[in-house]
Amino acid sequence: MSRKQAYVLVTAVTILGALSTVFVLQNIAFNEQLRAQSKLIQLTKINLLQARLSLSYATNGDKSLTIDSMVATVVHQEICVSVHDRCVKVPLLVK
Repeated sequence: MSRKQAYVLVTAVTILGALSTVFVLQNIAFNEQLRAQSKLIQLTKINLLQARLSLSYATNGDKSLTIDSMVATVVHQEICVSVHDRCVKVPLLVK
């Protein structure tokens, strides 16, 4: 193989390696962004449940509310929101 062909081959491999690295890093950043957005959406739903159940508890005495398969119940002046088989406790906004 001549020097010129080898030079072109090394350059092409280097460029492809750099592009592959950029692609992998971009994919990692995109997945982290999706995870962050998913957590933000979940926290927003919990806050929505907290506000709605607090208002409903204060006006009607309701102790349970369901939104998008998330169940919130009032337990000892706290709200327990069931998310993926675990309880997230948030304070009741009214007394």
